[in-house]
Amino acid sequence: MISIVVPAYNEAWRIPATLSEIECFIRKYPGIIAEVIVVDDGSKDATVERVMYFSQRLPLRMERLMQNEGKWSAIRHGISVARTDAILLLDADGSASVFELEKIAPSLLDIKTVIWGTRFSKLSTVEGKSLMRSVISQGYRMYVSICYWLARGKFSRIQDFQCPFKLIYRSDLERELVAERFSGDLDLAFARRKGAVINHPVNFVHKAGGSIKLGTVWSMAVETMRVVRFQRKFDRVKSTLSDVDTVEQQ
Repeated sequence: MISIVVPAYNEAWRIPATLSEIECFIRKYPGIIAEVIVVDDGSKDATVERVMYFSQRLPLRMERLMQNEGKWSAIRHGISVARTDAILLLDADGSASVFELEKIAPSLLDIKTVIWGTRFSKLSTVEGKSLMRSVISQGYRMYVSICYWLARGKFSRIQDFQCPFKLIYRSDLERELVAERFSGDLDLAFARRKGAVINHPVNFVHKAGGSIKLGTVWSMAVETMRVVRFQRKFDRVKSTLSDVDTVEQQ
């Protein structure tokens, strides 16, 4: 079974539609979703009240961070408290639907295949994207690809580091995540053990209410580089320990 993790910050007006959609999915496919974990990231609006409206309609768990710590801090918390190994990450605005699970073959779930949504497949559809968002998205995509290469010496096969639809497995992670706000997707890619990732084409809809500021773009770039430095350090320590184990075995 799967735990759904949804981070939320001031999402009182957008999250009800997302939870309603999850409710419809559970009714259509009982026995797949074990729990829905909404992690409130210190919201100052009625997010908590709107979420709790679904407490009798969903296998809901409401987790609250006392102050705003960042989207990926909320996701990290949700992953840590999930009761299942399989975890589906979704955004509160419902830009990528839980019904994307319908397109995934049951056999892939049985063998614990990691699946990342992508907006860059020929089979994907993207609606409501502004020119500014397109430029920032493509620019950040290129920047993340370069950062991945700097850390690993090769380019990642993951097509889209920003799509919110991700089916991951906690047992697949070899370290704790360190990203707090923006660069958790790259952090998650680094933290995984070696193995295939399926790029899953999604129907993606940009929802009204979100915005990107120039200061946010700069913060994204800085945190991404911090994750790269952390991973390079982690890999060096891991390599050293592996060499020590090899010597001791000899």
